[in-house]
Amino acid sequence: MLKTVAAELPELYKFCFQFYGKPATLKFGSHPMSSEEKVQQGDPLGPLLFCLRVQPLLMSMQSELVLGFMADFTFGGHRATVASDVLTVVNKGKEFGLSLNFDKCKVIAKNGDKMSGVMSSF
Repeated sequence: MLKTVAAELPELYKFCFQFYGKPATLKFGSHPMSSEEKVQQGDPLGPLLFCLRVQPLLMSMQSELVLGFMADFTFGGHRATVASDVLTVVNKGKEFGLSLNFDKCKVIAKNGDKMSGVMSSF
């Protein structure tokens, strides 16, 4: 994640490194614990850092229609291309801890070779 920030938003790198470069010590009551995880839900920089990580993945899609808002993706076009893009998201998402929630996926098909798939909630 920090490499992506350094490449895409170098002016933000030092700030991010200060917060994510090493584990922080958190307290739960009087019990200290080490935060070994990186960006957490509710983190003010979370959406920006998530989008920086996901944007290259979306840019690599081959579908005629590619839409993304946070963890909601929509692909549209020929069935084989959309299917290939979905598999790419499934496989590449594993590299950064994302997994597709198939219960929230929809496939809308019409007659012919066109279809669109809506994926959401990694």
